[in-house]
Amino acid sequence: MTLLARLTAKILKTRGCWEFTGAKNNKGYGHIGVGGRGTGQILAHRAAYECFVGPIPPGMFVLHHCDNPSCVNPDHLYVGTQKDNIRDAVNRGRHFTPTLPGEGNQNVRVTDKQVEKMRAEYKGRQSPNRPRTGPTLKELAAKYGISLVQTHRIVTGQSR
Repeated sequence: MTLLARLTAKILKTRGCWEFTGAKNNKGYGHIGVGGRGTGQILAHRAAYECFVGPIPPGMFVLHHCDNPSCVNPDHLYVGTQKDNIRDAVNRGRHFTPTLPGEGNQNVRVTDKQVEKMRAEYKGRQSPNRPRTGPTLKELAAKYGISLVQTHRIVTGQSR
């Protein structure tokens, strides 16, 4: 039996999405065997794209317009780069990016302006030509509602 025949046997066509009814992974993406024993598996939406639209260029991803991982409707699929795939996931709220600096990070507790102010306040404390003045790390942490460790990272430039 060909890949196309096996794939179409596992498609439930609804009004919009074509639901893949075969095996699915933990994220809801269908997968189907490429051929006989030992030939491996392919994601169902990639198989559908190849069967109904054409070859997928090397290194490219098959993305969903409909945001339904089990959909194999070729009208809902398009080819994009890894960057497109990540951007799409972020835009749909499905991708956590803890590496975003500053206010771009969804877990930020202090604004960029507060960081600048905190550094200026602490720098005034550490001036070698003047007596120590200004708040301590502990006082800054309490003032901005963040941990002592994070305060230290901010004022020393280890963190945004």
